[in-house]
Amino acid sequence: MRMLLFLTFIMSLEAFAKPPECPIQPNKRECLQTVDQNFHDLLDFLEEEYNNENKAEKTKMIDAANDIKYYESLACQKTCLN
Repeated sequence: MRMLLFLTFIMSLEAFAKPPECPIQPNKRECLQTVDQNFHDLLDFLEEEYNNENKAEKTKMIDAANDIKYYESLACQKTCLN
């Protein structure tokens, strides 16, 4: 009976495994910094690509960039632990 309890205890230790950290960055702060840097790079690209003649299209792309930044930062918040 003791052996059965011992085996049950050992097998249940796997249930308390540590969850994985951020897939690419080592921690949450660097993940959020990467998201912010990608956002600024995208804004720089949009400034170069779209001129003043096409403001409506540029506004749509900036709104899309804001959505991307929001969801990427949300993914960092949910995926990374520290």
